[in-house]
Amino acid sequence: AFVSEAARFLAKTYNEKHKPDHCAKISFFKGSVLIENSASFENQRVLYAELHVGSDQKFIEYCTSFGKWNEATLNETLLRFVQMCFKLSGGDFMLVGLKGFYLDGEFKLMTPIFLSASCKSQSISQCNKEYMKECRKNTKELMEKRGWNKKPNKNG
Repeated sequence: AFVSEAARFLAKTYNEKHKPDHCAKISFFKGSVLIENSASFENQRVLYAELHVGSDQKFIEYCTSFGKWNEATLNETLLRFVQMCFKLSGGDFMLVGLKGFYLDGEFKLMTPIFLSASCKSQSISQCNKEYMKECRKNTKELMEKRGWNKKPNKNG
C-alpha cells in the first residue's frame, strides 16, 4: 500500500506544481495489501488489489515494467511525470510499469513500479540500475524526438 500512496502523492505534486497547462492530470487507483497469516515468513502470501470503479475502459500499458515506452500510445504528460519523479528523487527513483486509461482529461493509472538507482529503499522499489538507466535514456530521447523537451508554461 505504501507504493500506491507514494505514487498518489507524486501525482498530486505533479498536478498541483509541475503539470504544464496543456497536459492531462494524473491519478492512481487506491490499492490494498492483503497478507495471509502463516507460521513462517517464507510461506506468507501477499496479495495486492486495486479497485477500479466507474469505467469500462480498456487498460493500456504505456510503459513496461522494464521502462520501455509504447510509442503507439506515447503521451507527453506521462513522460513529463516520469521525469519529474526522477528529478524530485534526486535521481534515485524512476517510475515504470505505467498502466491504465485516459478518461475525462485524466490518466487513471494502476500502481507503478519504482526503480531505484541506489537500492537503499528495497521496501518500495526494485533495484535495477540497468533498467533505470535505459528508461531514463529512452524517456529523454523520446522527449527530444517529439519536441517535448522544451520548458512549457506551468499551471498554478
